[in-house]
Amino acid sequence: MPEDLNSLFTKNLLHYQKELSDSISFYCTLGGFAGVAFYAVMKLVGIMPIFEWMNLLYFSLPIIFNVTLMFISNQILKRRDIATYVNIYKYIIVTVACINDIAISIFIPYRDAWGVIILIFFVAAFYLDKKVVLYGIAFSSAISIVTFYINTCPEELSLSIGDLTTRIQMVGFGGVAAFISACMGKKLLYRSCQNEFNVSKSLNDLQTVVAKVKEVSNTLSDSSGLITQLASQQQEAAEITAVNTSDILTGAVNTSESVKEATELISQLVQGTKHMKEDTISVINNSEELKNVAGKGRNSIDDAVEKIMKIKESATATYASAKELDIKAQKIDKIVACIQGISKQTNLLSLNATIEAARAGEYGKGFAVVAGEIGKLADQSQRSLDDITKNLRDIFQHENKVDDLVSNVEEGVEIINMSREYYQNIIDALSTTIHSLLNIKDVSEQQLLHTEMVNSFIVEVENATVMTTQNIEATTASTEEAFASSEELFTSARALNDIAKEINEMILKI
Repeated sequence: MPEDLNSLFTKNLLHYQKELSDSISFYCTLGGFAGVAFYAVMKLVGIMPIFEWMNLLYFSLPIIFNVTLMFISNQILKRRDIATYVNIYKYIIVTVACINDIAISIFIPYRDAWGVIILIFFVAAFYLDKKVVLYGIAFSSAISIVTFYINTCPEELSLSIGDLTTRIQMVGFGGVAAFISACMGKKLLYRSCQNEFNVSKSLNDLQTVVAKVKEVSNTLSDSSGLITQLASQQQEAAEITAVNTSDILTGAVNTSESVKEATELISQLVQGTKHMKEDTISVINNSEELKNVAGKGRNSIDDAVEKIMKIKESATATYASAKELDIKAQKIDKIVACIQGISKQTNLLSLNATIEAARAGEYGKGFAVVAGEIGKLADQSQRSLDDITKNLRDIFQHENKVDDLVSNVEEGVEIINMSREYYQNIIDALSTTIHSLLNIKDVSEQQLLHTEMVNSFIVEVENATVMTTQNIEATTASTEEAFASSEELFTSARALNDIAKEINEMILKI
């Protein structure tokens, strides 16, 4: 639709003038050649005896020129826009018509050719343009007045209206009529365009409304189909939701019971963790005491080691002395053995002396006494040697005992050193145990803290589970209501779909 009424009027006027120019161009071309043929026939039948064949030739030349001019102008101006084509071509047509009037007036010996002027007036008036009408009136009137005096047509061939004034009046009335016709025609065209504009606007509005209604109908149809689909889906979803809600409700109840059991277990775990923490602290204290006792034992062992080392040193010194005594005792034993040999020999000598004294008789009594004393001395020496030998044997036995004592002392030193290492290992193990117990205590504290947090979370979960159960029960009721609403929505969607189909059928009829 044009933007406004003036645009529509200008557009329609240009199209009308273009079609008029094309039609006039065609009929002027056809009329020019028909005029030549007409005058030729008139000459042949003798209706116009004063008409010469040379006049017909001269008349044909302007006709050919005009036709050629209109054809060339038409071909050139068609390449331009329609406004330029119409605004130039309509003046060319009026000018060509005036040239034809000159040709008729000059080359056709007939003075009353003023009817052609009236034709030019109305040709100009057909364009519904005041400027073109005024141009046609002025140009054709001036040409006709001039050609009236140069036309050599005899008076007897003219019509009854021979007076120039009368002819001018006729031409004036014709020009005024043509001007008024152009103005009225343009006004009528404007009103027609106005009506067309209003009708077009109404049609456009109606088309817009129809398109909108159709769009709404299509949307309504699509929406009803979608609503139907959604209602169906909602029904299915409501059924599934009802089943799922029931399952969820059962699961929530089970979860609530499980949460209660978990709460009791967590509470027991908290109590157990507290007891473990207390037991760990008690074990740590006992381990500290045991560590202190072991430390004291290690210190005592250190003292014992120090003392036994002194004993070892004394035993070693005693052993060395015993060894030295043993060596001397062995020497003494050798001397005693030598003395025993001497004593035995002395005893034999005493015995022999006694025997010899007995043989000597009275002379041998003194020698016998000496021999007896020597025998006694030999016996005493033997007894002393036996005592010495016995004491040497005791010394040898004591030396062996000292040796055993030194061995036992060394074994005792090794045992005490091993005991010291054992005590140190015990202390180290207790230190490690105490460190581990401290770690266990820290872990127990963290576990207790986390367990208490878990216990609080479980309490919150229990509360949330109770609320969830209540909400699920409410949701179950809402689901049942939604299921009923979905059935109503499904029915309404079908009704909307039927209405949309009826609207589409009505639009198709329009």
